[in-house]
Amino acid sequence: MILAPNHPRLLSGSKIILLFSTTLFLLSCSTSKTVYTPSRVSTPKETPVKQDVPLVDTVKWEIVDEEVKPPIQNDEIDIIPQEKKDVYNVALMIPFEANKPDANTRATSDNSRTNRFVSFYAGTILALTQLEQEGLNLNVDVFDTQRSADKVKSDLKSFRMQNMDALIGPYATRSNKDGLIAAAEFGKENEITVVSPWYASSSLAKENPFYVQLRPNTADHFQKIMAHAKANFDDSEIVLVGRDQDDPKRRRSDENIIKYLQKVHKETSKDNSPDDLRVFRVQVDSLLNGETAYDSIFYETGRKAIIFPFYSSSGDGDFMYNCLRRINGEKSLEPVHVYTMPLALDSDQIGFNLFRNLNMKVCRSKFVDKQNADVRAFEREYYNRYGTIPNDDAYHGYDVMYFVGKNLMEYGRNFQFFVDESQQFLQSSFRLEGVPINEADPELESKALDNINYFVNKHLDIIEFQGENFKKLDE
Repeated sequence: MILAPNHPRLLSGSKIILLFSTTLFLLSCSTSKTVYTPSRVSTPKETPVKQDVPLVDTVKWEIVDEEVKPPIQNDEIDIIPQEKKDVYNVALMIPFEANKPDANTRATSDNSRTNRFVSFYAGTILALTQLEQEGLNLNVDVFDTQRSADKVKSDLKSFRMQNMDALIGPYATRSNKDGLIAAAEFGKENEITVVSPWYASSSLAKENPFYVQLRPNTADHFQKIMAHAKANFDDSEIVLVGRDQDDPKRRRSDENIIKYLQKVHKETSKDNSPDDLRVFRVQVDSLLNGETAYDSIFYETGRKAIIFPFYSSSGDGDFMYNCLRRINGEKSLEPVHVYTMPLALDSDQIGFNLFRNLNMKVCRSKFVDKQNADVRAFEREYYNRYGTIPNDDAYHGYDVMYFVGKNLMEYGRNFQFFVDESQQFLQSSFRLEGVPINEADPELESKALDNINYFVNKHLDIIEFQGENFKKLDE
């Protein structure tokens, strides 16, 4: 086993450079390297038994009336069989970019692109150690994708990849997802489970039950927020926030989001024909120049549940911060409860005072309970090994690898067809559901091969800042 690369904020700088340099050296030697190979279970070979088989000279066929003897039929739905092995092979596709001349420098720089994947990889190493202690035999090959779709496609053609039982990755973005698309197709063609830890899209995989997306879709966040708001507030207290703007593309996108939220509201209402929820469209200029921006919301007294459905880190961060800042100033003593997407928690602008004053509730798929005994044990082990505390990416790496390994051990290859309950780990919980091909019939009575577009994690939490920490809220 090779020591894992390190997270940047290390007490001893030489330690991380040594560990990461070792990893980069091994990755640069060839297309891939087996970086983790625990003890293997050797299976004794059976000696074939010779048998005398009588020769058959002639085969005579007799046609029988089907009404007399009906043909044997299988009414069972096509479901993939369970297949367990002694040793499983897993491919881990991570963009270390070891081919870059400044790889070591970027790996030790805070907030660098490489750094987050070093932390992710460090978490996977601890998960593999735990899985080995529990009796799972894994061969893990790490492929440096170099953020290149061509490199991913080349790796997928390698001999080692043909023998994989599961594939984790590769990383993708909206502008660079061809590699992930190729990996998903590879999994479909070879019936190999491809687990996507980082990218969420409802359209990337079609008719591909071997593709597992661990990030919930945007629509799943909206459904979770609406369900929580409607469970805790009257419809008259709920306000959807939109924005007036000149950009026709953004305006169209915002309006589609509002329409979708109204649709979810009506589908989950107890009334047969509920009214639309109130929509407040913010004048963008009023946030910076106007005396008030939310005057009409606070004309009526009483508590308000204000839903901000903005999620893009590139275009919504400043807008949402200015919105929250103005609400905090204009609400006076009115009780306000603001629902937001994960963007709020990832923002450097939104401070704890806004989380506290606005009773902000963030819908997120990741949450670390610092009081949990397993979390504290992981932090100690991570610190002892790497000299720093784990970040979100380290937790994510541990959870993803442990999720894949544990389910391989429990259910065998293509475990997604057999996992039927929510599984909670250090930071994430995973509740896999098959997305039906026929959206008109969303209720999947079975995990049939011919009725699944792909599998997606549906687990989301609503968290709120209480006291000095974030806590999960009940429904």
